[in-house]
Amino acid sequence: MSRFGLYWSSATASYLGDGVRFAALPLLASSLSSSPADVAWVSGAVGLPWLLFGLVAGVIVDRVQRARLMALVQLARAVVGGAVVAAVAGGRLTIPSLVLLVFLLSTCEVLYDVASNAVLPAIVDRRRLQWANGRLIAAEIVALEFAGPALGGMLFAVGAALPFAFDAASFLGSAVLLLVVARGLAATLPESTGAARGHSSIGKELLEGFRWFRGQALIRSLTLVAVAVNLGAGGFYAILVLFAQRELSIGPAGYGLLIAVGAAGSVAAGVVADKVYLPGLVKLRRLLEGEAARLVKGSHIVVPKFWEGRQAYLVQNSDKRVIFINPYQNDLALIGTTDIPYEG
Repeated sequence: MSRFGLYWSSATASYLGDGVRFAALPLLASSLSSSPADVAWVSGAVGLPWLLFGLVAGVIVDRVQRARLMALVQLARAVVGGAVVAAVAGGRLTIPSLVLLVFLLSTCEVLYDVASNAVLPAIVDRRRLQWANGRLIAAEIVALEFAGPALGGMLFAVGAALPFAFDAASFLGSAVLLLVVARGLAATLPESTGAARGHSSIGKELLEGFRWFRGQALIRSLTLVAVAVNLGAGGFYAILVLFAQRELSIGPAGYGLLIAVGAAGSVAAGVVADKVYLPGLVKLRRLLEGEAARLVKGSHIVVPKFWEGRQAYLVQNSDKRVIFINPYQNDLALIGTTDIPYEG
């Protein structure tokens, strides 16, 4: 099997385990407590490591051999997953202990996901990156969003520990394949890290990354959008399991299918995305990148309103400067001009 074939198999196994856990984890939390707050604590433990360790993970990934790091992280996740299985099977699991175990699993996931986004150029030729990414995305959609949740719900219906045993086994299989991939790669630091970077402090690299992020208008805007979407989705999935059980009378298998069916939207979007052209999206992209808008310094005054009606006016001076006159509050007018580009 080719190096990419091994990596694809490893990633697919991990995606399938993640999908199984995605459906089974809320079911397990709701079996331990009927409190929405308790279930939400478990859901929050999934996302919190990204907030705490996302930037640090990026620095670590730049300092080590990525495939080997991913293999070690998968082994650690298999151990934590085994602890979940033992606790469930022994009847010793509580909400606080589940929150802790989920936090550890998600912390490992942060390292794995950050490394997986950077390791592919070392596995395939750069001319085949688009092809390789397409294969990985297809595997993610099928395994993580469709097959995984449906299988997770069915396994949980048979036994609460089964989906987590499957999850741990998927991590173990993924780790073995990644170790084979890592052995075939040069055991050196990634190309993006020079000899000097090996001696630089983590704090300095974090500061450099933050400065770069601050200077990228599009990336900042997309990050804010992603934060808003994830907050909404996190709140939704935190209580969906309770709604499905109480209001819809759906069992574990049905809940897994419900999650899987919900993934149809992402598949439909992927199919039509390259066929839909919306001029407004192009304008929005230009605006976010700073191409379609600029800030200017202006002068504004407020005076008593001197005309009837609510209409606004734009007038142009002989020096080509535009002056706007807008109604302001009830009986006032705002007169201003913006003619000096703002830099800063």
